[in-house]
Amino acid sequence: RSCDVPFNFADLQQELRELRADPPKYVSHISDLQVPSFVCGDDGNLEKPDGEGPWDLLVTVFGPEEDEAYGAPFRVRLRFDSDLWPRHLAVVRFQCVIHHALTDESGGMLMPFYRSLPRDERGACTVRLMLQAVRRFLTDPLEAWNIRKDEAPERVVKVIAVHRRLNS
Repeated sequence: RSCDVPFNFADLQQELRELRADPPKYVSHISDLQVPSFVCGDDGNLEKPDGEGPWDLLVTVFGPEEDEAYGAPFRVRLRFDSDLWPRHLAVVRFQCVIHHALTDESGGMLMPFYRSLPRDERGACTVRLMLQAVRRFLTDPLEAWNIRKDEAPERVVKVIAVHRRLNS
């Protein structure tokens, strides 16, 4: 679904105020938005951000309490870019030690995660929906990618199980 919702920093701040006022039970510590000290430029070199954004939001997300591997608190960074948000998703990266077969080597989510994310009635991304998706990923990563377990490659299921044991 296409989205024509333009970026508005005040809207993002309002969404965060509403989230802080009524956070999901699996979310704690919602930081203030911060501009990172350095970003990767178009040429691949580090540079100081120029202009508006990007903004980082640090949030603590818990998996299911009864889950030995992913029930602990996980620090997650959402990076919002004024050129992309809310038409496109914030970049999600775990800011903690996590062993997971479906993240990259630096704790970043892979493309299937973003493809399966829900959007609101306007077709836009919201912080609350992003956090629901992170929780769903910790609860059932295959479901979060919209893959039925009986259709998942056996190797993927085995690797997920190995990483689950590493986190336990």
